[in-house]
Amino acid sequence: MSTFWQRYPVFILLLPLVAYIIAADALGWPLWGRQNAAPVPTDTTLCWSFLVSEQPLEHAKTKSTETAGVLLYMRKDSTRPAPQMGDSIRVCARLRDPEVFGRFDYPSYLRRKGISAIGYAGKEDWQVIAHTPPHGPRHWQQVLTRRLAQILGSDKEYGTVAALTLGWRDDLDDDIRLAFQRAGAMHVLAVSGLHTGILMSVLWMLLTGFGKWRPLYEQRGRICLLYLTLCILLWLYAALTGWSPSVVRSVLMASIGALAVVTRRQAISINTIALAALIILTFRPSDLFAVGFQLSFAAVTAIILFTSSELYIMLQPPTMNWWMKPIRWVVDLMLISLAAWLGTLPLTLLYYGQTATYFLMTNLIVIPAATVLVSLTLALLTIGWLPLIGTALGWVVKWAAWSMNTAVGWIEHLPGSTISFDISEWMAIGMYGFMLSAYLTMHRNRLRYLIPAAASCAVFILTYYHS
Repeated sequence: MSTFWQRYPVFILLLPLVAYIIAADALGWPLWGRQNAAPVPTDTTLCWSFLVSEQPLEHAKTKSTETAGVLLYMRKDSTRPAPQMGDSIRVCARLRDPEVFGRFDYPSYLRRKGISAIGYAGKEDWQVIAHTPPHGPRHWQQVLTRRLAQILGSDKEYGTVAALTLGWRDDLDDDIRLAFQRAGAMHVLAVSGLHTGILMSVLWMLLTGFGKWRPLYEQRGRICLLYLTLCILLWLYAALTGWSPSVVRSVLMASIGALAVVTRRQAISINTIALAALIILTFRPSDLFAVGFQLSFAAVTAIILFTSSELYIMLQPPTMNWWMKPIRWVVDLMLISLAAWLGTLPLTLLYYGQTATYFLMTNLIVIPAATVLVSLTLALLTIGWLPLIGTALGWVVKWAAWSMNTAVGWIEHLPGSTISFDISEWMAIGMYGFMLSAYLTMHRNRLRYLIPAAASCAVFILTYYHS
């Protein structure tokens, strides 16, 4: 126990916090950081005024937003603009209780977000009484998205680029969204660690003069200044994209890694991701039940465990010759993609009931394309005001986005691109138990770890035949 405590102290501190959050949610105890307002009366019609603090979600005939413990759906009207972020709205809506959809406990999902009722308002039941432009990072997010729309137009490529770089998914085409989801590339459109890593690499090259300003990162005082500047810019990017859990997690991990480098400690480890989870859950405990939070941490944990195993080292090709480097890059990308897919497979089947089969092929296409797109879009937003350079960059960005959309659409239409399989929570736990036991068996070279693997298989099989 002492050895385990010395190796993973933060992970051990995280366990009781997670256990308390789960118990408090199950028993109905109030959690800090949650909107613990009194339940809204249902089966009645209420009228109230509110400020739209977040961009409403787009639906076929309505727009939805959250306000005062109510998930409000407002029917769109072709004769006037749809509700936008910053609008002050007067609304009268019929409220009702949320319903359970199959296995998905929708009422519990909304309750964890502080919502106790659903409201529906017709065209005549809502009106915008004032508008307050958003301030701070949200304002700049809208400014940059409008700038991209001016350069790229309102085509599908603009929606893809806006979602890929700025986290603005309101203008994302529904067909493109479905194609990325079925091809296993949805993680590219959801701004996450991949985008943060690309941005960090670009900023690192700029701050170090593409590796030519060697004193900047060889002297200890200047390396502290370099990492401090890098972390500040990354946190500004997290604010610009709306503080999504995946971006906060990745930027927080990058900041912890930078601190570890400055203090000459190991930068990436289980303790690093455990500390990031501990900090996030300390301030926002309800994020534990968010799908994005779970998928993000599951993927990164699987990657860290896999890349630290002897199997990963054995599978890496040598890099003695220059022509072997591209092969090693492809193999690394495929291995890391496989680890992330395995780490998120139980959650993907649990929440979505399907998984992509050509995810390795998809990642070989979309990850290099995303790297190029993010880098070019940053250049476009920076120097796009120059007449000739801006036009040329805009054309290249639009062509690259079209190429990526076309490739993902082609993969989506391949036979058997997705496999549908619904599982329960206990089946997901059984799958994770089996994976962890198999990892410990290979990592520790102890056959006794196969016992929990067999128990996990038994849990999965029994749950499957009794569901």
